[in-house]
Amino acid sequence: MAEQLKADAAQRRLSNVRFVDPVPKAEALWLVDACDIGYAGGKDFPRLYKFGTSFNKIVDFMRMGLPVLLPFSSANGPAARSGAGICADNGEAESVAKVFTQLLDMSPEDRAAMGERGRAFVAEQLNYDKVAADYIAAIERTQKRRSGA
Repeated sequence: MAEQLKADAAQRRLSNVRFVDPVPKAEALWLVDACDIGYAGGKDFPRLYKFGTSFNKIVDFMRMGLPVLLPFSSANGPAARSGAGICADNGEAESVAKVFTQLLDMSPEDRAAMGERGRAFVAEQLNYDKVAADYIAAIERTQKRRSGA
């Protein structure tokens, strides 16, 4: 797939598209920091994503303050819930291009505000203390339901 995308970009003479080989996560954040928009590629599986998504890269993009573009609908995912991203209707290229254009047409200040909403969401909702407390509360609710309390 990557070779096909590279060939397509070359054929179209796209000078503003870069393909980067995979890098270890410890070294990847400098690359993310150089970006304006975070794209979290994936396939549109509504049944799988109906409760949200948990791609690590989405949270990484949000933590770095990037607005996020998702190629599928994920209303319950962190990017959509926080207002830090825009979901395409489906994974089709035309739909993704439409959302990408929408993000590019935004002012830099509006994109920065979107990214900042993601950064704040990660700090408030996805920190270890909050996630652990939510997990414990879910276990306690389940135990109460099972015991009939």
